[in-house]
Amino acid sequence: MLFRSNMNRQSGTAINNFRIADAVREFSVTTSVASAELGRQTGTQINVVTKSGTNQFHGSAFWFVRNDILQANNFFANKLGGAKPPLRQNQFGGTVGGPIRKDKTFFFYSWESQHVTNPATSTAVVPTQADRASILDPTAKKIAAFYPLPNIAGAAPGTANLVFSAPSQNTDNTHLVRIDQSFSDKDRLSGRWMWYGGNSVSRSEEHTSELQSLRHL
Repeated sequence: MLFRSNMNRQSGTAINNFRIADAVREFSVTTSVASAELGRQTGTQINVVTKSGTNQFHGSAFWFVRNDILQANNFFANKLGGAKPPLRQNQFGGTVGGPIRKDKTFFFYSWESQHVTNPATSTAVVPTQADRASILDPTAKKIAAFYPLPNIAGAAPGTANLVFSAPSQNTDNTHLVRIDQSFSDKDRLSGRWMWYGGNSVSRSEEHTSELQSLRHL
């Protein structure tokens, strides 16, 4: 739940993709014997309360960075003799809140963005020099030229002989707006709007069977 709203579903993607780190005022976790207000789903219930505006303007900003310059090669690339894949992770954002009408109406806005380039270490079977030399069909020979040469020494025929960094890039933004109206010390009305969206680029799976077929053309 997010500020007393059921958030167990999100269109097109997982709920954990919402990024509101600097907009959270408090959260609680109920593991058993949930009260009626939390009783729609079984299992653990997580309740998140977002920040709200006050009579004073306030805000924040942050920037989190990860970079392959500060990291060692990963285990799998290192084991196969592959190059260290690049890593660029920038997660940044800010918040601002304050009064619209003193003591009555308040606003709060949060924006958070994440840009990640983190290719995954992958392997594939590609035509060897011997395979390429055995291809007789001119069209197949041209197609084979687009494949990189093997870089795993001593790979047995038909097994993975290429280690490479497969493309993986994600960019997303989360916007949150909250408006609070105070009618009295006991009565308060709140409304919240949230938007999440972004782009993701990743490799398509290579099919070993297709590469094996190419060898016999």
